[in-house]
Amino acid sequence: TGFWFGGGNVIRDRDGSILHCSHGLRAVYRTAVDGSDRRIVVDAWEGRRFNSPNDIDCARDGGIWYSKLLSNRIGHIDPRTLQVTEYEVPHGGPRRLRFGPDGSLWIPSFDEGFLMRFDTRSRTFDSIALPLLAPNEYELPYALNVDRKGDVWIATNNSDRVMRYIPGEQKFVAYPMPNRVIWFRDFEFTQDGRVCSSNSNLPAHAHE
Repeated sequence: TGFWFGGGNVIRDRDGSILHCSHGLRAVYRTAVDGSDRRIVVDAWEGRRFNSPNDIDCARDGGIWYSKLLSNRIGHIDPRTLQVTEYEVPHGGPRRLRFGPDGSLWIPSFDEGFLMRFDTRSRTFDSIALPLLAPNEYELPYALNVDRKGDVWIATNNSDRVMRYIPGEQKFVAYPMPNRVIWFRDFEFTQDGRVCSSNSNLPAHAHE
């Protein structure tokens, strides 16, 4: 039905099913690959209904992690008990969170222009400010993904660039785009290492 709508990315779980976030259901739910067999995974935390779960990823141990864009939180769902634990992020607007090969969870701060790293063992955050083109400007990191080497690719949509952050060197590399008003929604990588993205810049109000 129309109520199974909303949310950002989808991700394949270790059992082959697809995990989604739904704004309409205010829940994390699961479907078969063909979209059938819809099942709610969780829809509440500490006795309260979820508030707009937006993006999702799975850890190597099967744990499900999600971001709450409007609540400025990320959360963990235990794959065995379905117990939910949430953490407040240091910068607002968490969106497309993704795990790196070392187990670090990377999160873009859409509201404040930061790249955040969450250590799932120590439960601590590191914050890295995104480079700007000029003083007093701001950046809009809508999405990110992490390649096999551990480099973080970030959609810096306010300046029509893609950023690559290299954690081992603690530096950014900028890739200006050939067109104006680029609005990247997600990244993926091919087997030979090429970076692919999805772009949707219409309608204008979708830029938020």
